[in-house]
Amino acid sequence: MKQLIFILLIIFLVCSCTKHKLKKYHFDIDEITQRDYLGNLIGEDKGDWTIVSYDNMDDFGKNVLDQRFDSIDYKHLLTGFKTNDTKLVGKKIIIYPNPMSNTVIGHTCPTCNTSYHSVAYLMSDKFGKKIGERAFFNLYGNSTTELPAALMKRDFYMHFIIRTSDSSIYYARGKVIGIE
Repeated sequence: MKQLIFILLIIFLVCSCTKHKLKKYHFDIDEITQRDYLGNLIGEDKGDWTIVSYDNMDDFGKNVLDQRFDSIDYKHLLTGFKTNDTKLVGKKIIIYPNPMSNTVIGHTCPTCNTSYHSVAYLMSDKFGKKIGERAFFNLYGNSTTELPAALMKRDFYMHFIIRTSDSSIYYARGKVIGIE
């Protein structure tokens, strides 16, 4: 009888210990646009960091932005502005280095001869849950900024809303391998 109970216990443990598929949380290095400490391109995910008109944002981006910015009313950025302009469409935002280190630089679009009014970004995890936000207003020029280390997490998306001085609104998103 003891042997039968022992055998049944073994069978139960073996059957109950099957592996469950977990959601993959982290990005692989080939899933991001890699840049070195000077911003030089190392490897590229073609869709990463590409600027689109706000009206052409995909559902993932809309769902993340619908969680809204807590300290920034991003919908205020959209009021009375052109949301379907194409001047910056297809251009790239540059964030480097990626994978991140302690200091990260962001250029909204260094090759876009455009004056920026404001840039806001929201960070989300790979599944779209908001994890941070920041806004820079009254830029009036090319937007280059050092991103604060406190906002760096392990592997996240950065979602950008870009408002130019000529009242156009754009959206871009890119994948970042963080330092946490």
